[in-house]
Amino acid sequence: MKKLALIIKSGDQARGEFYKKQVSAPLVLFVNLNMGTGPACAPVPMHLDLKDGGKFFFNTAIFIEDIPEAFSVTDAIKNDTFDFVVAHENAHGIMFDMYGPAITKIEKKSNLGHDGPVVSDRGLAFIEGWAEAFEALYGPTNPLLKLKESEREQYRISEFLFTRQDPVRRDRYIWQNYKGQKTGVLKNGVQILSTEGAIAGLFYDMLTSKAIKDPFGKAISVMCLHHPLDFAQFVKAWVKEFSEDKKVLYRIFLEGTNYATVSNEARKLYYDYYQAKLKYVQKQMDEKTFYTVKAKWTTYKESLFAEIMKSDNLTTNVSPDLWVEVKGFKTLSLQGLLSKVLGMKRPYLNMASVTAGQIKQIQELGLLKNFADEDIQQFVKTREQMGVMPYKTGTEAIREILGKDKANKVIKENNITDVK
Repeated sequence: MKKLALIIKSGDQARGEFYKKQVSAPLVLFVNLNMGTGPACAPVPMHLDLKDGGKFFFNTAIFIEDIPEAFSVTDAIKNDTFDFVVAHENAHGIMFDMYGPAITKIEKKSNLGHDGPVVSDRGLAFIEGWAEAFEALYGPTNPLLKLKESEREQYRISEFLFTRQDPVRRDRYIWQNYKGQKTGVLKNGVQILSTEGAIAGLFYDMLTSKAIKDPFGKAISVMCLHHPLDFAQFVKAWVKEFSEDKKVLYRIFLEGTNYATVSNEARKLYYDYYQAKLKYVQKQMDEKTFYTVKAKWTTYKESLFAEIMKSDNLTTNVSPDLWVEVKGFKTLSLQGLLSKVLGMKRPYLNMASVTAGQIKQIQELGLLKNFADEDIQQFVKTREQMGVMPYKTGTEAIREILGKDKANKVIKENNITDVK
């Protein structure tokens, strides 16, 4: 209805009359068609003729089916988690509806899969983060999700539905290690904007904010009117459209990311504060020392907040994307020809955000040869110390950090090329 109101306000009455038939239509939900989609929502224009001569128009359709060993429609209905999946996919439908054909302009270069904690790319994280926020919004309605992880399988609740909601609500996915031994080490700026769970947490905080009037209506209005390509653009467009929310939005964004997207020093000071807090709670640090560390962090972030309120730049510590393709073999080789026939993926890596763990996973597939453990650690450590990488391409970053001789060997051996 929000988009309908915006269309009518624009004066396009003909489009408004047509759109009325679409927005008043029910959801199109296909269950277990065995199309190999798993849970998905897609822009599939269709219509339904009614007996009274009327028509329903649909912009999207939702497909929900089993994922082997990961999700069962039957189990989800029995344990009352099916509605979370519908909420997630319907959120995609809302976004698709707001964007229309412009949804295709959102770039999704990453092809290594996605989930709450996974670093993918800014576009995919924006799209999936919006949908995952709705899982977190509906999650507290199901008492089964208060069970312990050890009890989850007893009720056959899918792991991804069970485990990723709480970290979203608590903004945990901004950490490099969000479970197990907590360290307080934050992801870098690009990684946070490319992590759907982190973006979901920010969407959740905005949609549940009592300081923002009609946050859902404003969110989808921004999508409809501005078509932002990632979350940072979304916040900027919101402030442009609804300037009265600027202070609240900036506070949600910056506190929810611990200022990692605007300052590399903030990442370091937050780590110091987090470690000091652990020691203080464990009685390994005296009160005066702890509050000195805390005050340093608090004073610094408040000065940053004041600066951002003036500059409106939320990404001063976000590197440009540096995408490379790891072909792994020459296209003219037998293996290369087979890869084309079989549709084998060639990994796309953003050298500004790829994690050591992701590189290891690719190596397990037989790619990225001669990229030794110490070289991986050197690359990641140097990159994290920089904050914003000063390179124009991914291969330039590899050469400058590893040294030309070593880097050229890795690049040639794995047929690594830059991607625009």
